[in-house]
Amino acid sequence: MTPSGGSLTVVASGNNGIDLVCSYNKGTRVFLGGGTNNAIKYVDNGNFAAIQTSTIASQGIGSDVVRFFEAGANLFAVVDAGTNKLFKSTDNGVTWTLVNTTFDNGGNITPLTSAFIIGTPNGNIFFLESSAGTSENVFLSTDEGATAVKIPNGLPTNGIHIGPTIGKILTNGNKV
Repeated sequence: MTPSGGSLTVVASGNNGIDLVCSYNKGTRVFLGGGTNNAIKYVDNGNFAAIQTSTIASQGIGSDVVRFFEAGANLFAVVDAGTNKLFKSTDNGVTWTLVNTTFDNGGNITPLTSAFIIGTPNGNIFFLESSAGTSENVFLSTDEGATAVKIPNGLPTNGIHIGPTIGKILTNGNKV
């Protein structure tokens, strides 16, 4: 659409299109996250005629890229594949690497299964742990998602209901 309004112009469809779920602006690059087997596309300087596709490891049919965020110096994408999976890009979204977050579970290093992931500009990444219906467990990573520790207090005593419209963590700047 032109800056003064008017009609819309189709810039990507068919094989070049995307089942858009989320978008994110980083400088002059706009990222488009989709529900077509965790597709990520991006455009530079508003040039939708030259839409590009990022490389991200497939998480299977039905997985959606649901969120982008910057945490510290890197860009992250969250893929919902039943549970949230965290991907990191160190090259401004051209390639993505799966981050396998772990936590110390009483002396046992355990993979963290998360229902929701969000980051803050200072590099903190928060995870809402998956469980059967509710979770009292929010985890914090200060090392780009490599490891996380459980936040020991300050959460509702009866847990956070995990569902499609609630059970999310919101950030404002570096605050949760």
